Formats: sequence, C-alpha cells, structure tokens
Amino acid sequence: MLDRVAAILQTNPNPPFHFWLETMSIFVGDVLAVVVVSITGIILLQRLKKPGFRVKVDWQYKGWDLKRMKRLPNEWDNEHLEVVPMITVTSFDLTVQKVISVVYVRQRPDLRDPGDIRAHLELATTMTEEARTIAYQGSPLLKLRGPEMPCQANEARRITELPVFIETSEGEVFLAEKPGTGRSLNDAKEHIIRRLS
Repeated sequence: MLDRVAAILQTNPNPPFHFWLETMSIFVGDVLAVVVVSITGIILLQRLKKPGFRVKVDWQYKGWDLKRMKRLPNEWDNEHLEVVPMITVTSFDLTVQKVISVVYVRQRPDLRDPGDIRAHLELATTMTEEARTIAYQGSPLLKLRGPEMPCQANEARRITELPVFIETSEGEVFLAEKPGTGRSLNDAKEHIIRRLS
C-alpha cells in the first residue's frame, strides 16, 4: 500500500484529488463517531447517575442483653424483644439535599413489588426537617432510627433479614444495603431499570 502511494507521488507531483478527499472523509467520520459516542455516554451517565448518597441499615435489639448472652437471638429463645432498624445515609455529593420522610420495612427487596409493609415510621412525627435532611449544612453522615418492631426472640433473625426502604419527600424510594454487602449486579440492574423507566 505504501509503495503504491509512493509511486503515485513520484509520478505525479500533484496527487489526485480523490486521495485527499478519501483521507479527509475517513478523518471526519472518525471524529464524528468519537463525538457521537462521547455525547451518548455523557447522556447515559447523567440518566444513570447515582443519587449522591449511600443508604445502609443495621439492626438494634432492645430487650436483649448482648453482653450477658454473648450472642444474637436464635430460634430456641422465647423472650420478648424489639428490633429496630438503624439507618445510616452517607453523602458523596454534598449538593444533593433530600429530606427523608418515611422508613419502611417491607416483605421483599424488589422496588417494583416490595410486598406487604411490615412496619413503617413517619419521620416527620419524630424528627425535625433539618435532622432528616441528607447533607444538611455540609454534614456527610445522617443517622435515622426506624420503627420499633416487637417480636419473640426466635423471630428476630427472620425480621432482620427483611429489606428496609427510605422514601424522600419527593416520593423517591431507596433500598438500604444490609451490613457486609455492597451493591450487587442485581441492585445495579434494578437501579438502571428504575432510572430508565
């Protein structure tokens, strides 16, 4: 190929016009392809942008002495206790300020069909709006106390496996991550489906 181009340039000091036209069309086509792919990627990233915070849940056991028992309740225990979801919201983008209005404990972790409400707490009745606002006055950490759920000790483990959701005042619902888990592929798929719908 290079020999042919060199032969054309040696025999004709003015290369044919079609050579430069083809070269420029390839260059312009490549530039346009890069621009289209870049713009599409930017638009897609904006649509799928994470909310700017991460929601995690841990459980507190009221009426169960962890120091004395040195274990969590199991299926052989029959004492009465209350389990309480303790929600932590960690902000990564301090410009995102959302007011959390409700904490739900639901039957399934599916955002489209979460099943029955096992417990919920309207946070407006227990906290001020500032105390339940994400990234309020630049604070990256927000701690919320969920609904108290009375149960037998042998049911506590099953209750702590239920998913916990938070709802903002704008009606957006977010699933809290359980301790020791990061975002799974299924969570990422749910996030993409929710953002695109």
